[in-house]
Amino acid sequence: LFRLVLTQYSVGTIPVALDQVSVSEITRNDRHTTSYLFLLGANDHVLPDPGQSGGLLNEDDRQALALRGVELAPTGMERMGIELQNLYAALAQPTAGLTVSYPVTDVSGSELRPAFVVERLRKLFPELRVEHERADKAYRLSAVEPALEMAGQDPDGPLWRYFQQEPDCARHLSAMERAAAARRGSLSPAAVRAIYGERVSMTASRLERMRSCHFAYFMEYGLRAKPREPASFDAPQIGTFLHYLLENVTRDVLGQGGFAAVDNKELHRLTRQYIDQYAEQELHNFQNRTPRFRYLFNRLRTNAYAIIDQVAEELRHSDFVPMAFELGFGGKDGTLPAVTISRPDGELRVGGKVDRVDGWIKDDKLYLRVVDYKSGKKKFDLANVRMGLDIQMLLYLFALQKEGAEFFGKEIEPAGVLYLPARDEILPAERGISPEALQKEREKTLKRSGLLLEDPAVLQAMEHEALTEPHYLPLRVGKDGNLSGSLASAARLGKLGTYVDKLLGQISDELRSGNIDADPCCHSDEDSQCRFCDWVSACQFRDGRDRDRLRYILPVKPEEFWKELEEGGGDPWQS
Repeated sequence: LFRLVLTQYSVGTIPVALDQVSVSEITRNDRHTTSYLFLLGANDHVLPDPGQSGGLLNEDDRQALALRGVELAPTGMERMGIELQNLYAALAQPTAGLTVSYPVTDVSGSELRPAFVVERLRKLFPELRVEHERADKAYRLSAVEPALEMAGQDPDGPLWRYFQQEPDCARHLSAMERAAAARRGSLSPAAVRAIYGERVSMTASRLERMRSCHFAYFMEYGLRAKPREPASFDAPQIGTFLHYLLENVTRDVLGQGGFAAVDNKELHRLTRQYIDQYAEQELHNFQNRTPRFRYLFNRLRTNAYAIIDQVAEELRHSDFVPMAFELGFGGKDGTLPAVTISRPDGELRVGGKVDRVDGWIKDDKLYLRVVDYKSGKKKFDLANVRMGLDIQMLLYLFALQKEGAEFFGKEIEPAGVLYLPARDEILPAERGISPEALQKEREKTLKRSGLLLEDPAVLQAMEHEALTEPHYLPLRVGKDGNLSGSLASAARLGKLGTYVDKLLGQISDELRSGNIDADPCCHSDEDSQCRFCDWVSACQFRDGRDRDRLRYILPVKPEEFWKELEEGGGDPWQS
């Protein structure tokens, strides 16, 4: 145990030579003068160090103990003073040169800001200029390992030829040649059965993941590899919070007679109740979280009221009523059966959950629309549908048409799909903008995105002003009164249902064939999913090498899309 404890401590060493490089944390700096000093990673989230949050004691507890003579580790302003003292001591050490550096982005591409000390130095020494690294990162050639890595990217280049003349590098070059010669290939039938089983169960989002890149799907759901993730209140958690809020508040309002019967005061009371309930159940020890975490959550709390208000306002002007929340397909908790694709060598079962299902009855038929809450900027795009990348809501809609009659007790007619923006946007506008103009700009952000049944009675039931001045539906009314927008006739929706079935069968065949090609979808070379993929280091994608290729999502006009479907659709994989 003692040996294990010692391994967790870093012990400073006495320099064994006069001319050497010494590396240490700023807190372990010996503060002796040195010729040159390099301060690395001078970012605002690092200097000064915010310290760890949480623990058993808060600031009031610490003050109470200090008054009783119990000394604890420094916190708050005392810790800040120590951090500033360490920073000052480090900057005062060098006698010949000081270099302060900081990254401008993290590994995921998010922006990082320099620490306050960078701007302070620029004010103290106006002649200083910030140097930016060159795009080719030529500085990496000064070290062997990164230079070897760059050489491996161009086996015919001068850098590779240089290392060929170095005897010590022969082993590394040989290993890189062997790795470059390796091919991704495909999984054998036995490997497919071992990894995925005879019956493959997946969600609609996994279908889209597979369509976006086979290798990424294989890494994530075949090998079940997982990237390292920091603990934070990130985008998926924000989405979970807003889903929780919208579902529970809407359900309670419907229990009180609907949004038309509930005023904003009661609506905000319910919102506040479920925000507090979520914080208590999911955000344990909330008061001892970091100030930044509490600030972000409180800002999200403010936005939540605006989101609930605009959902309520929409449903007050609609005859469509929420009929189901988190409606499940397949699995142990599924209310409706999974979508099943059977093949002689196996079976694919697709399940998932619908955020909300709205319904309206006409002529003893139940018109249903599928609503998906999106905290990001997601838009329905026929070009994505064509590639099999935006079929989740459509899959649920057509599954409801086939299997929902028994559950809802009515014959089902598909009325459409909608993405509902679960976010409150900050609008770019002039400072002196009038309230009327601001409201007009805000209404643009409230527009839903999706595909709706081209039936005037259904559209007017969705939004009472749909045929004259729609505020929420993705529609436009021309000067002649004609409607345009994301619309499809009942016949076209039927063709689309057949197309989605075809896509599912194709995906099942690709899975069974062991396809693990690196073939990411993209709109252009700059927006390739490889830029943000967790598996890029394992993939080593190179467009045009063997079967590695970018698959471009080509824009398609609505009439072209529907014409393709009416003519048989072709092979969507080759689109």
